[in-house]
Amino acid sequence: MTALETILIGTHIAAGAAVLASGPMAMLTQKVGNGHRKAGLFYFWGMFTIFASAMLLLTLVRFNLFLLVIGIFSFYLSFSGYRVLKRKLPNQANWLDWGGALLSIVAGIGLFVVGLKLIPGMGGSVHLALPMLCMLFGFFTFDSARKDVVFFLTKDFDDKIWWKYHHMQAMIGSYIAAVTAFIVQIGGHLAPTWDYQWVLWLLPAAILSPIMGRWIKKEKAKDELVLN
Repeated sequence: MTALETILIGTHIAAGAAVLASGPMAMLTQKVGNGHRKAGLFYFWGMFTIFASAMLLLTLVRFNLFLLVIGIFSFYLSFSGYRVLKRKLPNQANWLDWGGALLSIVAGIGLFVVGLKLIPGMGGSVHLALPMLCMLFGFFTFDSARKDVVFFLTKDFDDKIWWKYHHMQAMIGSYIAAVTAFIVQIGGHLAPTWDYQWVLWLLPAAILSPIMGRWIKKEKAKDELVLN
Protein backbone atom coordinates (compact mmCIF):
# COMPACT_ATOMS: atom_id res chain seq x y z
CA MET A 1 0.00 0.00 0.00
CA THR A 2 1.45 3.36 -1.03
CA ALA A 3 1.67 6.37 1.27
CA LEU A 4 -0.96 8.18 -0.80
CA GLU A 5 -3.37 5.28 -0.49
CA THR A 6 -2.79 5.07 3.27
CA ILE A 7 -3.49 8.80 3.71
CA LEU A 8 -6.62 8.69 1.57
CA ILE A 9 -8.02 5.62 3.32
CA GLY A 10 -7.29 7.13 6.74
CA THR A 11 -8.97 10.38 5.75
CA HIS A 12 -11.94 8.49 4.32
CA ILE A 13 -12.42 6.44 7.51
CA ALA A 14 -12.10 9.48 9.80
CA ALA A 15 -14.61 11.44 7.73
CA GLY A 16 -16.97 8.46 7.72
CA ALA A 17 -16.87 8.27 11.52
CA ALA A 18 -17.54 12.02 11.75
CA VAL A 19 -20.53 11.72 9.40
CA LEU A 20 -22.04 8.76 11.27
CA ALA A 21 -21.76 10.71 14.55
CA SER A 22 -22.86 14.15 13.34
CA GLY A 23 -25.88 12.94 11.32
CA PRO A 24 -27.98 11.97 14.36
CA MET A 25 -26.80 15.12 16.17
CA ALA A 26 -28.15 17.27 13.34
CA MET A 27 -31.46 15.41 13.37
CA LEU A 28 -31.87 15.54 17.16
CA THR A 29 -31.03 19.24 17.39
CA GLN A 30 -33.53 20.26 14.72
CA LYS A 31 -35.23 23.53 15.76
CA VAL A 32 -32.99 23.76 18.86
CA GLY A 33 -30.86 26.91 18.84
CA ASN A 34 -27.79 26.90 16.62
CA GLY A 35 -26.92 23.26 17.23
CA HIS A 36 -28.66 21.95 14.14
CA ARG A 37 -26.84 24.36 11.84
CA LYS A 38 -23.41 23.56 13.32
CA ALA A 39 -23.97 19.80 13.28
CA GLY A 40 -25.37 20.03 9.76
CA LEU A 41 -22.35 21.94 8.46
CA PHE A 42 -20.00 19.46 10.14
CA TYR A 43 -21.97 16.64 8.52
CA PHE A 44 -21.93 18.24 5.07
CA TRP A 45 -18.19 18.84 5.05
CA GLY A 46 -17.68 15.32 6.36
CA MET A 47 -19.66 14.04 3.37
CA PHE A 48 -17.57 16.23 1.09
CA THR A 49 -14.35 14.75 2.55
CA ILE A 50 -15.70 11.23 2.07
CA PHE A 51 -16.58 12.07 -1.52
CA ALA A 52 -13.24 13.74 -2.32
CA SER A 53 -11.12 10.97 -0.76
CA ALA A 54 -13.20 8.27 -2.47
CA MET A 55 -12.93 9.98 -5.85
CA LEU A 56 -9.15 10.24 -5.50
CA LEU A 57 -8.87 6.60 -4.43
CA LEU A 58 -11.08 5.37 -7.24
CA THR A 59 -9.46 7.44 -9.98
CA LEU A 60 -5.80 7.42 -8.91
CA VAL A 61 -5.41 4.11 -7.10
CA ARG A 62 -8.13 1.57 -7.92
CA PHE A 63 -10.90 2.44 -10.38
CA ASN A 64 -14.39 1.04 -9.77
CA LEU A 65 -17.29 2.58 -11.72
CA PHE A 66 -19.96 1.22 -9.38
CA LEU A 67 -18.36 2.72 -6.26
CA LEU A 68 -17.59 5.91 -8.17
CA VAL A 69 -21.28 6.48 -8.95
CA ILE A 70 -22.33 5.47 -5.42
CA GLY A 71 -19.96 8.15 -4.15
CA ILE A 72 -21.48 10.73 -6.49
CA PHE A 73 -25.00 9.67 -5.46
CA SER A 74 -24.42 9.85 -1.70
CA PHE A 75 -22.62 13.20 -1.88
CA TYR A 76 -25.12 14.69 -4.30
CA LEU A 77 -27.94 14.09 -1.83
CA SER A 78 -26.13 16.03 0.89
CA PHE A 79 -25.09 18.68 -1.64
CA SER A 80 -28.69 19.10 -2.80
CA GLY A 81 -29.95 19.25 0.79
CA TYR A 82 -27.36 21.90 1.65
CA ARG A 83 -27.79 23.98 -1.50
CA VAL A 84 -31.59 24.14 -1.21
CA LEU A 85 -31.12 26.34 1.87
CA LYS A 86 -29.40 28.87 -0.42
CA ARG A 87 -32.25 28.90 -2.95
CA LYS A 88 -35.53 28.84 -1.04
CA LEU A 89 -37.27 30.77 -3.80
CA PRO A 90 -37.84 29.55 -7.39
CA ASN A 91 -35.34 30.32 -10.15
CA GLN A 92 -32.38 30.72 -7.77
CA ALA A 93 -30.34 27.75 -9.01
CA ASN A 94 -26.86 28.72 -10.22
CA TRP A 95 -24.05 26.93 -12.04
CA LEU A 96 -23.17 24.89 -8.94
CA ASP A 97 -26.68 23.48 -8.71
CA TRP A 98 -26.92 22.78 -12.43
CA GLY A 99 -23.41 21.30 -12.58
CA GLY A 100 -24.01 18.92 -9.70
CA ALA A 101 -27.38 17.83 -11.08
CA LEU A 102 -26.11 17.23 -14.61
CA LEU A 103 -23.07 15.29 -13.39
CA SER A 104 -25.33 13.06 -11.30
CA ILE A 105 -27.72 12.52 -14.20
CA VAL A 106 -24.89 11.44 -16.50
CA ALA A 107 -23.36 9.20 -13.80
CA GLY A 108 -26.71 7.59 -13.04
CA ILE A 109 -27.47 6.86 -16.69
CA GLY A 110 -23.96 5.49 -17.17
CA LEU A 111 -24.25 3.08 -14.24
CA PHE A 112 -27.71 1.95 -15.38
CA VAL A 113 -26.38 1.19 -18.87
CA VAL A 114 -23.46 -0.75 -17.39
CA GLY A 115 -25.94 -2.83 -15.41
CA LEU A 116 -27.92 -3.60 -18.55
CA LYS A 117 -24.77 -4.68 -20.38
CA LEU A 118 -23.73 -6.98 -17.53
CA ILE A 119 -26.97 -8.98 -17.50
CA PRO A 120 -26.37 -11.26 -20.56
CA GLY A 121 -23.08 -12.52 -19.14
CA MET A 122 -24.50 -13.39 -15.73
CA GLY A 123 -26.01 -16.68 -14.63
CA GLY A 124 -28.13 -17.35 -11.53
CA SER A 125 -29.80 -14.98 -9.07
CA VAL A 126 -26.65 -14.46 -7.01
CA HIS A 127 -24.62 -13.39 -10.05
CA LEU A 128 -27.42 -11.12 -11.23
CA ALA A 129 -27.03 -9.09 -8.03
CA LEU A 130 -24.29 -6.84 -9.47
CA PRO A 131 -26.16 -5.73 -12.62
CA MET A 132 -29.35 -5.30 -10.61
CA LEU A 133 -27.55 -3.12 -8.04
CA CYS A 134 -25.96 -1.11 -10.86
CA MET A 135 -29.35 -0.51 -12.45
CA LEU A 136 -31.05 0.29 -9.12
CA PHE A 137 -28.47 2.77 -7.87
CA GLY A 138 -28.03 4.16 -11.36
CA PHE A 139 -31.74 4.94 -11.44
CA PHE A 140 -31.73 6.49 -7.94
CA THR A 141 -28.74 8.68 -8.85
CA PHE A 142 -30.42 9.84 -12.05
CA ASP A 143 -33.82 10.37 -10.43
CA SER A 144 -32.58 12.40 -7.46
CA ALA A 145 -30.91 14.86 -9.83
CA ARG A 146 -33.82 14.82 -12.28
CA LYS A 147 -36.18 15.94 -9.51
CA ASP A 148 -33.85 18.83 -8.72
CA VAL A 149 -33.82 19.90 -12.37
CA VAL A 150 -37.64 19.97 -12.24
CA PHE A 151 -37.35 22.28 -9.22
CA PHE A 152 -34.88 24.49 -11.07
CA LEU A 153 -37.31 24.93 -13.95
CA THR A 154 -40.46 25.44 -11.85
CA LYS A 155 -41.61 29.06 -11.87
CA ASP A 156 -43.45 29.00 -8.54
CA PHE A 157 -44.34 26.71 -5.66
CA ASP A 158 -47.68 26.53 -3.89
CA ASP A 159 -45.88 25.24 -0.79
CA LYS A 160 -43.80 28.14 0.51
CA ILE A 161 -41.66 25.91 2.73
CA TRP A 162 -41.11 23.17 0.16
CA TRP A 163 -37.36 23.64 0.70
CA LYS A 164 -37.63 22.38 4.29
CA TYR A 165 -38.93 18.97 3.23
CA HIS A 166 -36.47 18.77 0.36
CA HIS A 167 -33.67 19.54 2.82
CA MET A 168 -34.85 16.85 5.25
CA GLN A 169 -35.34 14.22 2.57
CA ALA A 170 -32.01 14.83 0.86
CA MET A 171 -29.95 15.00 4.05
CA ILE A 172 -31.54 11.93 5.61
CA GLY A 173 -31.18 10.13 2.29
CA SER A 174 -27.48 10.89 2.25
CA TYR A 175 -27.19 9.61 5.83
CA ILE A 176 -28.88 6.35 4.80
CA ALA A 177 -26.27 6.09 2.03
CA ALA A 178 -23.48 6.64 4.57
CA VAL A 179 -24.91 3.97 6.89
CA THR A 180 -25.18 1.61 3.91
CA ALA A 181 -21.52 2.12 3.02
CA PHE A 182 -20.52 1.43 6.64
CA ILE A 183 -22.60 -1.76 6.86
CA VAL A 184 -21.31 -3.03 3.51
CA GLN A 185 -17.71 -2.47 4.60
CA ILE A 186 -18.25 -4.25 7.93
CA GLY A 187 -20.09 -7.09 6.20
CA GLY A 188 -17.30 -7.44 3.65
CA HIS A 189 -14.72 -7.88 6.41
CA LEU A 190 -16.81 -10.20 8.60
CA ALA A 191 -18.21 -12.40 5.83
CA PRO A 192 -16.10 -11.85 2.68
CA THR A 193 -17.31 -15.03 0.97
CA TRP A 194 -21.03 -14.62 1.66
CA ASP A 195 -22.90 -14.83 -1.65
CA TYR A 196 -25.72 -12.55 -0.54
CA GLN A 197 -23.79 -9.44 0.43
CA TRP A 198 -26.04 -7.53 -1.98
CA VAL A 199 -28.65 -7.66 0.79
CA LEU A 200 -26.48 -5.27 2.81
CA TRP A 201 -26.77 -2.67 0.03
CA LEU A 202 -30.56 -2.67 0.33
CA LEU A 203 -31.21 -3.30 4.04
CA PRO A 204 -30.58 0.22 5.46
CA ALA A 205 -32.84 1.88 2.88
CA ALA A 206 -35.54 -0.76 3.41
CA ILE A 207 -35.55 -0.07 7.17
CA LEU A 208 -34.83 3.66 7.35
CA SER A 209 -36.69 5.03 4.32
CA PRO A 210 -40.18 4.32 5.76
CA ILE A 211 -39.11 5.96 9.03
CA MET A 212 -37.92 9.02 7.10
CA GLY A 213 -41.19 9.14 5.19
CA ARG A 214 -43.29 9.07 8.37
CA TRP A 215 -41.16 11.76 10.01
CA ILE A 216 -41.47 14.13 7.04
CA LYS A 217 -45.21 13.44 6.87
CA LYS A 218 -45.59 14.41 10.54
CA GLU A 219 -43.55 17.58 10.00
CA LYS A 220 -45.80 18.54 7.09
CA ALA A 221 -48.91 17.98 9.21
CA LYS A 222 -47.51 20.19 12.01
CA ASP A 223 -46.56 22.95 9.57
CA GLU A 224 -49.98 22.86 7.92
CA LEU A 225 -51.65 23.38 11.32
CA VAL A 226 -49.42 26.39 12.01
CA LEU A 227 -49.84 27.92 8.54
CA ASN A 228 -53.58 27.40 8.45
